[in-house]
Amino acid sequence: MKKNKCIICNSRNLFFIFKKNNYDLFKCNECGLIYVYPQPALNRLINDCYSQSSGYHLKLTKNLQKIKRYEKRFIRVLDKLDEFKIRGNLLDVGCSNGEFLFIAKRKGFNTYGVEVNKETAKIAIDNGFNVFNGILEDANFKDNYFSVIHLGSVIEHVPDPVALLKESKRVLKKGGIIIIFTPNLECFWARTTRLLYQWFNFPWSALIPPYHLFLFSHSNFKKLLCGMKFKILDTRYYGCSLRHELGATGLFRKVKEEKSIKRLLYSLLVFLIYTSIYFINFLIIPFQDKNFEMIIFAQNDL
Repeated sequence: MKKNKCIICNSRNLFFIFKKNNYDLFKCNECGLIYVYPQPALNRLINDCYSQSSGYHLKLTKNLQKIKRYEKRFIRVLDKLDEFKIRGNLLDVGCSNGEFLFIAKRKGFNTYGVEVNKETAKIAIDNGFNVFNGILEDANFKDNYFSVIHLGSVIEHVPDPVALLKESKRVLKKGGIIIIFTPNLECFWARTTRLLYQWFNFPWSALIPPYHLFLFSHSNFKKLLCGMKFKILDTRYYGCSLRHELGATGLFRKVKEEKSIKRLLYSLLVFLIYTSIYFINFLIIPFQDKNFEMIIFAQNDL
């Protein structure tokens, strides 16, 4: 087993913060990274967490032309790429059913995808996209092949983010752009809900192992990217989705399973507190420079 050290600053100045879902969580005293240690095996994650049998992306649209409203973050990313005036080969890692590829192709990109879920990858393939079923490190793309790489809500889910970024850098052209979408630890929402978990054992939606394995901040992620010779061009922040965060707590599923008044009342309490925090977060947006969701645009600066 590898020794426990921070993947960003290589520090061993780490401390155990708490156990969640039977996984040990540590925090680096030097850069603030929070992560699961030891990391679960990749094969286990693919088979148990991101397979069709686990319920992962079970109800995705199969005909992409029938989607009436595409995800706002996809539109925001492509609008920003328009500002950079960049076109060429685009790779979406964790492409799911190919929704982002569908919109990017309309914008004039030559699109490619990587997806670990076999059934989900098939949806994208059936819609006419070139998608590799597996992980990026096994796809064997050519060096310097892509102008754009999109890592949308992927990097916090993989056991080795550094390996993923190294492979992304290898296949990305010099001057090419990588887009990384991931939650931000340095914000009111993540900090407050974490304290509620530590003090009162309320669910913490920001990090749910084994689905989430790392929780970055803008400052430590900037350090990681700069150390790998990526130049950050822009960072955009957006608030979390209350519906998604409440769903991530698993409260409603537990109410259905237990069917008890005690569980129902507890779930309502958490719902009210989460909703209150959400609206406080909304009200203080003008006074905080960072929010929960961050989209980082970085250039391969070899």
